[in-house]
Amino acid sequence: MLATTEIAAGEYGKSTLANGVRVVTQSVPHCESVAMGVLVECGSAHESAVGNGLAHLCEHMLFQGTGRRTSSRIAEEVDLLGGQIGAFTARDYTCYSAHVMGGYAFHSLELLADLVLNSTFPEPELEYEKRAILREIDAAADNPSARLHQWLRQQVWDGHPLSRPIPGSSGNVARFTSEDALCFLHEHYTPGRIVVVAAGQVEHEQFASEVHDCFWRLLGGGATESAGSPGFRSCSLSVESPLRQSYSLVGLPAPAYASTDRYAMHALAAILGGGPSSRLARSLRGESGLAYDVHAEYQAYRDAGLLTVEVCTSPQSMDAAAGRVEAEIGAIAGGARPVEDDELWRAKLRLRGQHMVGGGGIGTLMSRLATQELYFGQWISTSAVSAGIDGLSLAGVRRVAAEWLGRWREAGRLAVGPSPNS
Repeated sequence: MLATTEIAAGEYGKSTLANGVRVVTQSVPHCESVAMGVLVECGSAHESAVGNGLAHLCEHMLFQGTGRRTSSRIAEEVDLLGGQIGAFTARDYTCYSAHVMGGYAFHSLELLADLVLNSTFPEPELEYEKRAILREIDAAADNPSARLHQWLRQQVWDGHPLSRPIPGSSGNVARFTSEDALCFLHEHYTPGRIVVVAAGQVEHEQFASEVHDCFWRLLGGGATESAGSPGFRSCSLSVESPLRQSYSLVGLPAPAYASTDRYAMHALAAILGGGPSSRLARSLRGESGLAYDVHAEYQAYRDAGLLTVEVCTSPQSMDAAAGRVEAEIGAIAGGARPVEDDELWRAKLRLRGQHMVGGGGIGTLMSRLATQELYFGQWISTSAVSAGIDGLSLAGVRRVAAEWLGRWREAGRLAVGPSPNS
């Protein structure tokens, strides 16, 4: 049944089924519930241009009927389980999850497996879901922040799969057929791309055996192939829109998810715009009142990353606010105002706190187990994450700032809002 089995300290377990499906668990003593997920290494980054949106459409359609469950029956069973079942599509993967009481674990696992293995993609439901996705695309277009982030990817990663929107384009979604979606699913939902994970009230050997019972007949190719790292293209785009506020976004190239520089990048994002004591928050809100909201974020994927700084302000203050953002990035990168000891100390406290507080739930623990297996092929304990954060040195963070923030002149610069004279 199992090709390999590994049980590590801290009640962590990992097995690989004979067909290549990986099983990862974390037992939490005294927990009465279990959170489980089926992570498939298939997202928008694995689509072609004409197929952009198929991963997201498959996620929607997996709840619309299988060979032995109608969509109504699936909805009824979800309600009867008394917990939560859902799914989402990302750029690098799609995840189907359930959080239920321990006694319903196998029923939930069997349901998730039936959805993944036996969905039929009936045409009437396909049309309903396509309409829902078209409304989702329209809603994102109404959100200035979402529009900016998608424009940024399209501009700086032009032509690379990471540049494409997760829901796809309206034109693509409108023409997709059940055959398109099923062919995509059969091509990408293969054993080597699947991680089944559980956290909470779970015993590894038993859960691995149950995963085998549910997934043993799944056959197919191995792990997915990477599209490779995208190039980065500088851009400048400003779009007038009938809004009351103006929104700007600056994007710089950043290391990929599994880079050894990842902790330093998170620290730099916190120092720049990670909270009320960050440099940009003090400069743009506390000292000048130029902006209502400013924040920086490190966004990372398997093949690349972005460091973004987003500002919301009045149309009349946009140029001044944007100037301060770029001046601060340049000052950190060039050494005019380098990262200082007290800033790094505060950033470490913030990152550790976010990891500890944010990881308190069983659902978050399950999600971290899944993504760590996807990106690193192993479990990274909380103590290891804390050690990585604590191990940041001032010299190391300054080096990363010079290397990555030092490219600020080739940044992507985007804005949307009313004319300053309106």
